[in-house]
Amino acid sequence: MKLLLAELDKRGWSHEEKMALLWFIEGVMHIADEDVWEEWEEELETRKEAGEVYVSLMERKGIKKGVEQGIQQGIQQGKIEMIREMLRWGDSDEKILACARISSKEFAEIKEQIRRETN
Repeated sequence: MKLLLAELDKRGWSHEEKMALLWFIEGVMHIADEDVWEEWEEELETRKEAGEVYVSLMERKGIKKGVEQGIQQGIQQGKIEMIREMLRWGDSDEKILACARISSKEFAEIKEQIRRETN
C-alpha cells in the first residue's frame, strides 16, 4: 500500500485521483491476511492525520449503520408514543398489538416503561 501511494505521488497523481483509486480498490478487494489489512488501515489513518482526508469503506459503512440505527430508534419512539396515546384513549391491548405490530412481550415491556415514566 505504501509503495503504491509513493509511486502515485512520484507520477504526480492528484489527491482526488488517489482517493478515487483507493475508494475503488477498497470496494473491490477482500483482504484475508490480517497483517495486510492492519497495514492498509494504518496507512489510511496516517494519510488522514496528514490532512489527506479519505473516508474509508469501513467508515462509510459505520456512518450508514449509525443512520439506520437512528431511523430504527425513531420508529421505536413513534411506536411507544402511539401506544401511549392508544392506552390513554382506552383502546384494548389486542387493538394496540395489531396496530403496533409488536409481540406481547414487547408490548408488556413498553407498558411497563410508560408506567414508570408516568409515576
